[in-house]
Amino acid sequence: MANAFDEFDAPQNAFDEFDALANVPVVEHNSRNEARAFARGVPIIGGALDEMNAATNAALDPIVPQAVSDFFGWQRIPGNNFSERYQNELARQRGEDAAYDKAHPYASTAMQLAGGIASGGAALKAGVPILGGSGSLAQRAAVSGAIGGGAGAVDGFTRGEGGVQNRAENAGTGAIIGAGIGMAAPIAAAGVGAAARGVMDALDGGSVPGVSRSISRQLTNVADEGALARARELGPDAMLLDTGPSLRGFAAGGAQQPGAARTILSDALGAREQGANQRIQQGINDALGPAPAPSQLEAVMQASRRSLGPDYQQALRGARAVDTRNLADSLDTAIVDQRGAGRNAVQQVRGMLNIHGTDQLDPSPQALLNTRHAIDGMLARETDTNAQRLISDARKSVDDEIARSIPGIKDVDARYAELARQSEGLQAGGRVLDGGKTAIRPSELDDMVSRGVQPQGTFVGPSAEAFRTQQGARAEIDRLVGTTANDRMGLKKAIQGDGDWNRTKLERLFGKAPTDDLLRLADREATYAASNQLAFGGSQTAPRQAAAEFFGRVEAPEVNPASTMTGLAANAAQKAWRTLGGNAADALAEARRAEMARILVSTGEARDAILRSLGNAPARAATRERSADAIGRAAGLGLLGLPEDQMRERVRRVGGLLGAR
Repeated sequence: MANAFDEFDAPQNAFDEFDALANVPVVEHNSRNEARAFARGVPIIGGALDEMNAATNAALDPIVPQAVSDFFGWQRIPGNNFSERYQNELARQRGEDAAYDKAHPYASTAMQLAGGIASGGAALKAGVPILGGSGSLAQRAAVSGAIGGGAGAVDGFTRGEGGVQNRAENAGTGAIIGAGIGMAAPIAAAGVGAAARGVMDALDGGSVPGVSRSISRQLTNVADEGALARARELGPDAMLLDTGPSLRGFAAGGAQQPGAARTILSDALGAREQGANQRIQQGINDALGPAPAPSQLEAVMQASRRSLGPDYQQALRGARAVDTRNLADSLDTAIVDQRGAGRNAVQQVRGMLNIHGTDQLDPSPQALLNTRHAIDGMLARETDTNAQRLISDARKSVDDEIARSIPGIKDVDARYAELARQSEGLQAGGRVLDGGKTAIRPSELDDMVSRGVQPQGTFVGPSAEAFRTQQGARAEIDRLVGTTANDRMGLKKAIQGDGDWNRTKLERLFGKAPTDDLLRLADREATYAASNQLAFGGSQTAPRQAAAEFFGRVEAPEVNPASTMTGLAANAAQKAWRTLGGNAADALAEARRAEMARILVSTGEARDAILRSLGNAPARAATRERSADAIGRAAGLGLLGLPEDQMRERVRRVGGLLGAR
């Protein structure tokens, strides 16, 4: 080609090389050529695309109108028949691909590699085990090698540009290359994935922000599942170490080493222990209200019963003479018929009906009222069931005659009976949390409470018996707290009981929400006590041993001194290590213990922030694992996606070199 330097040209000069370059056709780096390179990178299909395109174009060329070809700028394919058109179109397409590869080698290789990786990813998603699937690394390499060899053979055959012999040679070379790359891909994926995993783990700052990586990782290993929910359930005073046995054991291991860590743990736990009684009393008062003193309540009710004396006297002023003849006749008959304790009881009641020292029946209403009081005393003392029956029948007859003879007496009786019921309810409430054979069943308490609000006799309004039962139970809880203040595990057992009876009964008396608060308090304080006991007492547990190992100092390696210069030098080095390195190791262990102790005694929002971070640690670890696996798979797919025509060319060159030797 003519250029501006031709007039200066000698027969041969330094610019002749530019003439040759000027004759090289320009191949554009455009989306069409990039797409063709990407498609050629797809295994098997990519090798046959030029032939499929050539066949399609050769078949369509005669039937496409000239106007359409002119409109789209399509060139007619020369040839008198399909075979000629196919060969000419195939040569043109292969020429374009070769020219693009030569003009833009890096872009072409990159696009073909992308096509191979993309198709490999699609194959993985479709379930094709191109990286060997599952199993050991050797098994995956074998499977991937077999698949790669088969795919390489088919791909090599489709990419052949000659006859059967050429395609067969390409298939053999492709099988070798595919098998080799297939076997190497899982190994590369595993290696790159492991390296990526190591880098991401090294760059990870730890599960807990602001905490050293070693402590953070150790906390991640020992934190119990559900620790955050447990901490919130225990309340703001709960420490991180209260949230599970592993962390409690770890705190115990750290507390055994003298130094700052033990001081931090001792101060924090000791301060909490000092406030235990006040905290328990306040918590119970908040849940159930203040506790009454049963003796004071009983004294008030006794005084109220005594205050009814004038009312009885007032009722007696309007009384008329009583007639106990029918009752006396009935008792006389029973005396004849009964034997033993029954006869003795009837005789005693019959004697009370007479005027003292005579055989005459006493008509005095006051005397009959006193007879009823005496019969009540007999009933309280009597143990014989038959005698109890006879006395009760007599008491009813006496009560009926009193009601007939003394107007208004039953109203006073109703008030007296209400006060008596309240005393019984107070005593029953004190037995609500009893265990063993004397335990009150929940169904029995339901009946007691239901009856306890119903008025009896002529009493107007609901009875306070059920309320007194609640007061009795509240007073009993207060007694349990006072007698088990130093045994909070015992307090929890006393309140909660062995089954769910106590919870059910407490809910019946106080309601569900107050009962839940009470039982949470008992559980919380038992947990606090267990943490304190485990930290500064108790047996050596596995978490405690793990903590001791984590917090332990770094020891210098033992060296057997000898009289040789080497032995003496080693002995001197060992002493120096113990002096310098040992001191540094002690300082490091002390700092780690102190840092861990401060974290273990954290409370409130600081504790929750740590637990949230620890709770997210598995998700972060899973994300890193997935990312590392993805990077490894990408590396394996990248290896599988290498353009095999270039690999075959390199194999041929190596084979030629080996043959020449």
